[in-house]
Amino acid sequence: EVYDEHAAQRGENAENQWPPWSTLEAAEEGLTTALVDAMRTVGFTEPTPIQAQAWPILCYGRDLIGVARTGSGKTLAFLLPCFARLLKEGLRSRMGSGSGPGDDSSLPVQMQKQA
Repeated sequence: EVYDEHAAQRGENAENQWPPWSTLEAAEEGLTTALVDAMRTVGFTEPTPIQAQAWPILCYGRDLIGVARTGSGKTLAFLLPCFARLLKEGLRSRMGSGSGPGDDSSLPVQMQKQA
């Protein structure tokens, strides 16, 4: 069951807004071909119900609370959209305005200079 508080406030049906990705083919665009191919390689044939419901919501960048039994696939339901985003956008530094670890504004560089 999908409940979207913001959709409910607007009088919209959240289940129509976030249709589940019930096949790996449906998930491929959101999760990236590389991730879906890796899943197929290790034997995945289709998403579990929690994954099918969670992936479209999380890949869109929305917050989600998911409740499912142990062993139902919750970990991959939450992690794969994060991995997909990293694959698409790469890592970005949140420290300073620089471009990464070699930048003089990064915390390790500042600590080294202070020491």
